[in-house]
Amino acid sequence: MGANQFKERLKQDSFLWFGQCALSLKAPKDPVSTPQGYIYDREFILEYLLKEKKKLAEDKDKFDAQEAKKERSQKAAARAEKDAVLRQFHNTETAISVKDELGAKAHVAIEQKKVGLSRGKAQTSVEIDHVEARSKSFWAPEANTSAAPEELKKPDLIPKCPMSGKKLRLKELIPMKLERVGGVDDGPGMFCCAVSKRPITYQQAYLIKPSGIVIEDETHKQLIKGKEQMRCPLTSMRLGDRDIVKLNQGGSSFSEHSNVEMKGSLAAHGLGVGVESDGRLLKGAVGGTGMWR
Repeated sequence: MGANQFKERLKQDSFLWFGQCALSLKAPKDPVSTPQGYIYDREFILEYLLKEKKKLAEDKDKFDAQEAKKERSQKAAARAEKDAVLRQFHNTETAISVKDELGAKAHVAIEQKKVGLSRGKAQTSVEIDHVEARSKSFWAPEANTSAAPEELKKPDLIPKCPMSGKKLRLKELIPMKLERVGGVDDGPGMFCCAVSKRPITYQQAYLIKPSGIVIEDETHKQLIKGKEQMRCPLTSMRLGDRDIVKLNQGGSSFSEHSNVEMKGSLAAHGLGVGVESDGRLLKGAVGGTGMWR
């Protein structure tokens, strides 16, 4: 590892449990799933999507204002170009000869440049407009101009899932029936398979969309996968491939199951070795919540 680099092992509380809302980090009261299998509490994901939609609408207004300003500038430039052509045509028609123009230019050049003698050699001195030079000087702080604002890109009006980054509409949220395990507090294994009643901890689980039930991987293999006619094990409703959603697995502190190593670098703001997590810059997501605790 390079200088100011560190690598640490993530603990159990750095990962989401199965069934835990990815926003509230609690067991959801009204669980829903995204098409990518991320679980949220309906109240929290709706609040998030509404805020994101409002922010995107504001970004759209700023983009529209930028484009309108750009269009006005283009029209003004076109008018200025047209006016310049008309002025040139007018000057030509009013018999302003090329000779007169050259004479005027020569007169200006003579005024700006003066030839003198210094130590027997001819030198050319040029009159400098100090006000203009100061306005263009990088070292004159009072004359520095701010950089041009970055051009805004047209925003997408559809908010994205905070975990997968995929576009997410309200109508795409899938209701779920998560069955609690009696006597188990919030934590790994707090929900169980609707068929086998075994706690779901770190094993793969699936959501049956028509009924909303959640089953573990073993139940899915025995009762649904590979069958000529796939049916819901509780309702016997016929299923298609799109009716089964592969849910995001709960994280664990075992390297065989989850990515448990976090790599990063110390922030380059006067921070030394041994700085705690608020001075670390993480490199990429590390599974689970992707957050350092």
